[in-house]
Amino acid sequence: MQKFSGLGPNTNTKIASTHPNHANHLPRIIFAMAALLQALGVFGATDSELPQCLSSPHTAPTLAFFVVSGCELETQSRDGVVYIVKNQEWRQTKIHLNKYTLKNVPTTLVSGMVFGNLTIDQDYTPTQDLALNRAVLEKIFRALGTISANRLIIDGVVNITEPKKNISVLKRGLKALTSPCTSFSGSLPDPDPTPNSNPSPSPNPNRLLLVNTKHLWLRYMSEASIQWFLEHLDACNCELSLWIEGISNITNLQFLDSFNPMALVDLSLLNLKNLSNIDCVLLKEKKILFGLELSETQTNLCASSETLQAIGTKPWDWLTMPMNLWDIVACEASGFVAVNNLNIVADFTESNDLVWHATYPEKASVTKLTLTLTQTCPKSAQTLKKIFGWVDACFVDTVRVKIVAIDAEHPLMPLGYQYLSLESLLPEVRFLECKLTLEHTMHLYSSKSVLWISPDAYHMWASGQLNEEMEAVTHNLLYCVEGSTPTPPFLPPARPNLNPACFECGISLDAIQKMNSPRSRPYVGIVCEGGHMACQPCLKKLARAQKDTNAPLSCPHCHSDISLGQTNGVIERYKQIADCFNITRFNTIQWDG
Repeated sequence: MQKFSGLGPNTNTKIASTHPNHANHLPRIIFAMAALLQALGVFGATDSELPQCLSSPHTAPTLAFFVVSGCELETQSRDGVVYIVKNQEWRQTKIHLNKYTLKNVPTTLVSGMVFGNLTIDQDYTPTQDLALNRAVLEKIFRALGTISANRLIIDGVVNITEPKKNISVLKRGLKALTSPCTSFSGSLPDPDPTPNSNPSPSPNPNRLLLVNTKHLWLRYMSEASIQWFLEHLDACNCELSLWIEGISNITNLQFLDSFNPMALVDLSLLNLKNLSNIDCVLLKEKKILFGLELSETQTNLCASSETLQAIGTKPWDWLTMPMNLWDIVACEASGFVAVNNLNIVADFTESNDLVWHATYPEKASVTKLTLTLTQTCPKSAQTLKKIFGWVDACFVDTVRVKIVAIDAEHPLMPLGYQYLSLESLLPEVRFLECKLTLEHTMHLYSSKSVLWISPDAYHMWASGQLNEEMEAVTHNLLYCVEGSTPTPPFLPPARPNLNPACFECGISLDAIQKMNSPRSRPYVGIVCEGGHMACQPCLKKLARAQKDTNAPLSCPHCHSDISLGQTNGVIERYKQIADCFNITRFNTIQWDG
């Protein structure tokens, strides 16, 4: 038996096939095996798939710092080294200020982390002292250097105290000053055992913490503490929205003058019960770009003429304010007031009835108007007709109106109705919501809205057999603000066309009825008093085009306006037994019926 010390030319073992087909298949086999191993996780992720990490000598103290507040940052271990992941946006991160001292706050933390929501607050029990040492706050701010977060929330900081004086250090310094045998260099020993050598990233030394955020919330703080934070935060690189909520002892907005954002997108002031004066540089100099909200404040807010002029002459994307303040702004404005979305909060009481009789030097241009009526006891004697009359007298260009008057015991009007008609009072309004209780909301109805009819019920409508039913249903569901008799949707003309054709595509009613499947037969829409018709697919197409261009639609036969509102009359046949008329809400664009 021949022995082999290794593979050689005489061995019978096949190393590789020399068959040409086998050679062609070999790369495919290798590729398939590699793909399988990758899917099974045998190979590690590529560098492009790994999260971006931050390399820093301060990783360990940074992790320990956040653990003090009960937060674990996301990390990655590579080659035995732990790194902090840059993107921390999916974590709810908190810094509980009262859990820190000068000793457990490191001098420097890892920079470059990006947070989704970062909350800086106090986590305390009712028996704990709420006071925070200013020196600790300053050290935390310097250690952080920069905060990048989509939303930065500072919550519940009500008392910031000066650091306690180190008496023994002061005595030694005083002794050095008075002792004749001691040479004094001109400085006292530093009482902080861990002095901070990390310079502030801000060019202003008082701005200890540079913030990069889109949303800044300051909640349930004292006026002094909110002043301290706004003076020490540097927002010079930010275009942000600012919310201030629940600051009970604030009476004016002068504290905002120390805030330095690059641009303030919106300002929301919520639940500031004692706020009385809104004068501040941000309003006087029109530095707020888009929106201003004053909610749950006193109703008798005041401001200087300069501030009122600035508010009234600046175009706003949205405004929310008490009725009394809006009344002053609209009266004081020297020019045309323009607001895209205006929300007015008014006490709907007898003592406030005069506001509904007010008129302004010039009507305000408001696209969307919301009236939130509160404090309805003793209830105002004003009616919906008076309120809508006030809207007509004070505003122009209004296409959407919403009234929120939630009062189950004293509703603004009878609750039996489902729809409102404003045919002659506010003809430009296209959308209306009137919320009377938590469960009951009324919507706008126009007698010019398209009347939808199922093809097999068309002849019943055309013959006039449904007229009485249509009038009765309209009377029961529709409330006319003007006090007139509700008008049903399009009744059949004197000489109706028994086989009308769609004015857009030309398909006839007979052709629709001959379609094989009843479910595939589109509804037809009566668009005018002349009984002219279009099929549902064509009106859906026209509705989409109107939404894109905002151009009016009209009947090509009689040139009447076509209303594609979201409340329409519908006639359909149930189980081939009877025809039924109803008024309902749906979206023509999204309707697949």
